[in-house]
Amino acid sequence: MADTDKELEKMRKDVEALKAQLATLSEDGGELLASARQKLEQEAERLVGNLKSASATAAKKGEELVHQAEDKISDNPWVSVAATLGIGVVIGMMLRRR
Repeated sequence: MADTDKELEKMRKDVEALKAQLATLSEDGGELLASARQKLEQEAERLVGNLKSASATAAKKGEELVHQAEDKISDNPWVSVAATLGIGVVIGMMLRRR
């Protein structure tokens, strides 16, 4: 019976030691998670900034292309009308074949 009590006491001490180790690990893990989360948030902010910059650049380039097209159309209106007419005829022929 004394041996059993000693073994139970030893098991209780081991369980308490495990509880203490788990508590330490969970604290360390919490710090690691907070650090990882912070890094992910910073990376996400950087990526959003890059996307905003890229979209602004694309919008500016699109506006430039529209202005260039408007300039070419206003410089040569008859060429534009003829090109539009030609494209319309080609589309009409393609639709007619169906």
